[in-house]
Amino acid sequence: MPRALLIAGNSMRFADETDDMERYLRDEVGVTRKRIMVVRTAYVCDGAVEWRLEATTQERTKLPLLITFAGHGGKNGWALDDGRTFHYPTLAKILAKARRPVLVLSDCCHGMAVREFLELARVQPTRVGIICGTEADETYPGGLLRTAMENWRRRKPLRFDERLRWGARLDEGFFPQEPAPATVAETEPAQKPAPDDGPIRPEEIAGGTSPLN
Repeated sequence: MPRALLIAGNSMRFADETDDMERYLRDEVGVTRKRIMVVRTAYVCDGAVEWRLEATTQERTKLPLLITFAGHGGKNGWALDDGRTFHYPTLAKILAKARRPVLVLSDCCHGMAVREFLELARVQPTRVGIICGTEADETYPGGLLRTAMENWRRRKPLRFDERLRWGARLDEGFFPQEPAPATVAETEPAQKPAPDDGPIRPEEIAGGTSPLN
């Protein structure tokens, strides 16, 4: 079962988008509550985001980890609130040491500014993937998380090109669960009951015409 670390910036709309992703993972992908960690940056102390990123990426497993950030961003990193930034060099350093497959959805302005830091830190593009909602010099109103969910519900990856996507393609690990195969009782048509000839009348027995003879 995959795991998720969902980070929401300091605005209600970012919290709402993050809550939608949490419900999708729980109700449709089947990820348990214990394997989903939600961080609201307005309410955490310095270092909390870094510690959670390190803790989840350092688990040695083949199961993928989904990291999402919905919030404001700049060319140097994710804005945790009006005065604090989680810097891209720190993110790249953590991802370079990841012991599991990691997919990052970065839903903020200047998203692909992270690319140069990933390459400087020698993050493995076969193990780590990142999808951004914006290019390095671009701003926009958000919506990447919902776009991802819409595609994944149709069991389709996000088909972004290299301007918005870097590294491993790990979307499939977060598709909804396959429906359970139908049982024999569900696939075979029900057998029709034998026709009922009704009760045996006394005159049939007396005349020797009983179906029991």
